[in-house]
Amino acid sequence: MEHHTTPVQEMDRLNALRKYDILDTHAQQKFDGLCELASLICEVPVMLISFIDENRQWYKSKRGIDACETALDLTFCRYTIQQKTILEVEDTTLDSRFKDHVFVTDQPYIRFYVGVPLIDPDGHVLGTICATDTKVRKLNDNQKRALELLADQVMVLLIEQTRIRQLRQFESMAQLSADIIVVASLEGYFKEVNPSFTQLLGWPRESILTTSILSLVHPDDLQTARELLVRLSAGESRSNAEIRFKNQAGEYLQVQWSINSDPETGTLLAIGRDITADKEREKKLRNSEDNFRSFFENAQGLMCTHDLDGRFLEV
Repeated sequence: MEHHTTPVQEMDRLNALRKYDILDTHAQQKFDGLCELASLICEVPVMLISFIDENRQWYKSKRGIDACETALDLTFCRYTIQQKTILEVEDTTLDSRFKDHVFVTDQPYIRFYVGVPLIDPDGHVLGTICATDTKVRKLNDNQKRALELLADQVMVLLIEQTRIRQLRQFESMAQLSADIIVVASLEGYFKEVNPSFTQLLGWPRESILTTSILSLVHPDDLQTARELLVRLSAGESRSNAEIRFKNQAGEYLQVQWSINSDPETGTLLAIGRDITADKEREKKLRNSEDNFRSFFENAQGLMCTHDLDGRFLEV
């Protein structure tokens, strides 16, 4: 059954596709290997791993065809992404959707089509793994199941590749960031720190990795830090806290932390900003205000404050 998507749903699908940044990328052996395996299993002359945007079906990997893409209005796979399940057409000349199609009535005279949707974890259909033949045919149950499993593996590969790319982008930003950036285990052990961490706190990267975060926390902040780790380990996704950290010289710096947890990878990502100087300024300002207040309230003579127009504010 076809599921006609709304314009909003189609926009969501296209946004999801762009997030993976796969269109117009170079051929890759891992995708080509999955495409070849699918071709061997189904024993078909043409096999494609493709992604579909608003204008075209673009082939990430292909066998038995020279073209790199097909216009959206000519692709059979637009029906597969609407259907969201495997679509097999044993004889295109008997199917009302395809019998008058130019690829059926003219070269390459397609008679058989099968497509399996590539579905991301949020349910968006990004493309297909599909096959065509110039002969009428029918896949057996094992072949169709194999295609579905291979479609899953295409998505696993795409997601893994995207995560690696995003990690590299994050690492590049972390290297340049003036903020402290820490990657830690949910148990509270350092796994990675950025250059700003070592510059601010003085601890060499090699000496700090696998060290407990709590070993650097001010004794008065230990309970707060422990409770924070417990909450994040229990599933709390985000938290903020001010926790003092010891530098290599033994001094404590006041750090404002923003922490995200990722239970899937078992890691914490913490971004910290040194607010020690800000705290010192606040303290001096409070002391100055307290001293002025004490002097004002205990003065023996008449004292007052007034605005620029001469109106009394306090006496």
